[in-house]
Amino acid sequence: MEKVVQKILDSGLIEENSHIVLGLSGGPDSLCLFYALDSISEEMNLNIYPVHLNHKFRPVVADEEQKRVEELCLAKGWPCRSFVKDCNKIAEEEKIGSEEAGRNERYRAFAKVAKELKDKGTNNIKIAVAQNANDQSETIMFRTIRGTAISGLSGIKPTRTDEYGNNIIRPLLNVTRDEIDEYINTLGVEPNIDESNFKPVYNRNRIRLELFPYIEKNINKGCQDALRRLGEAAALENDFMDEIVDKVLKECIVSCDSNEDILRAITLDKTKLMDNHKAIVFRVIDKVINNMSLKDNVGRNAIKDIYDILNSDNPSAKYDITKKHVARRKYNLIIFEKNEEAIKVNKVKFKVSVVEKIDYNVNKPGCYAAFDYVKFLAEHGKTEGNIKFRTRQEGDYLPFKNGRKKLHDYLIDEKIPKEERDEVGFFAIGREILWMVPGEYFVKTDAKEKGRFSQKYQIDNSTRLVLLLEIIG
Repeated sequence: MEKVVQKILDSGLIEENSHIVLGLSGGPDSLCLFYALDSISEEMNLNIYPVHLNHKFRPVVADEEQKRVEELCLAKGWPCRSFVKDCNKIAEEEKIGSEEAGRNERYRAFAKVAKELKDKGTNNIKIAVAQNANDQSETIMFRTIRGTAISGLSGIKPTRTDEYGNNIIRPLLNVTRDEIDEYINTLGVEPNIDESNFKPVYNRNRIRLELFPYIEKNINKGCQDALRRLGEAAALENDFMDEIVDKVLKECIVSCDSNEDILRAITLDKTKLMDNHKAIVFRVIDKVINNMSLKDNVGRNAIKDIYDILNSDNPSAKYDITKKHVARRKYNLIIFEKNEEAIKVNKVKFKVSVVEKIDYNVNKPGCYAAFDYVKFLAEHGKTEGNIKFRTRQEGDYLPFKNGRKKLHDYLIDEKIPKEERDEVGFFAIGREILWMVPGEYFVKTDAKEKGRFSQKYQIDNSTRLVLLLEIIG
């Protein structure tokens, strides 16, 4: 038991006086981390906030597992926050796999609890998840087989920052599955067991259940340790290369347009960039694509094709990174930006008008939003001419009945992918969003058809004048 706790401390990820939001499925890994953190909580002044997600994958069993986790937490004096999500239904709605839907919902739940703590003024918050050393070796093997750049060989990072700005930590990355099982057995705790982990239905399961046992029996008993050592070496060299890449990128930037954590467009000096080794140029391209949140949609061949543009004699060569993003040459420049064909906001024609309620047709055809004009006047005065149709800007917010929400947070809650957030059209006055127009970027059907409205100027029985916002072309 002491060995596991010591490895967690040696990770350097657990600091004194921390508030730790802990992902707790109730399986061996997360229970191990829960009990280990509990054992040092008094000594290190830790506060633990267990979070459990009931995915509804196995309805009856999942409910029993949730209850068991909640009872274990209560016995230790750390009440568990449980979230129930039908992840199969969510996967169907979002057209993604059930596993991905489950992962997304878990991290949303962690972020929600972390935000609640921040809102109370709590500092030094970390979100701890329980990937272990075997998960690391499986990840490296999986990436190697599927195909990866050197950076991918570093495997799972011990820490990262999520899109909400939370610090995600993985204190068990140096603890093996055998050590975790021994720890749990010593405690005499009965973990939740996901039977699907023992069926070779997913590629990762096949690596764990079939490939590794074969290699360990016939080729190298220590293959998983060897893979982890490879990952450590790759991570060390990646850190060094990243420092060089950051320096080169900074020297090559001619112009840059970014919003929050997303790079919208960037122009680089081609000559300065190509003065570097090919490996550095590849990594600069990769970093730009990553900062534009396109990484999941772009493979290694795309980076090579963009490099070929840089090497080309054609001063206006271009490459479509995705359907909506392009890398193009402009003589001595290389520009990464949105495809002009994909940018529709500037081409939209709109109309702002005020009509008497008696003349307002609630079944009016077309794309429009309607508000109480008197309520709008009380807030803004006669300034409807300042209403603009545009894409998002820093500081935008959406009003609700009981306050407001940052637009950035709302887009995340609506599950609109990063790469599509700059395409959402808004009617706004100043930084206040009046109407998010409908579009396929929304998950929910009603939002796709009607968009999302400010709740600040809703029409009611007392309304006399209607402020009408219309898309007319």
